[in-house]
Amino acid sequence: MSWHWQIFRNEAIFQVRDRVPGVDPEVLLQAFAPFYTQRPGGTGLGLAIAKKIILDYRGSLWVLGRNTVRLRSPRLRRPPF
Repeated sequence: MSWHWQIFRNEAIFQVRDRVPGVDPEVLLQAFAPFYTQRPGGTGLGLAIAKKIILDYRGSLWVLGRNTVRLRSPRLRRPPF
């Protein structure tokens, strides 16, 4: 696994890449759907909750290809609530 981050203007951008083959394209379509899981005993809430929190802070989270996730977050001076 590798990760990279950078500051661009008023944003922070983080990228995480796994070195395994990755996720099937059909699974990627539902990766952020609540309760969707491919793991036995999984709740399917991890990515859904992560995306909700990031969106609440005016950021974005998306999957790039089969094994890369990118997060963009504004550099906030105070919480948006």
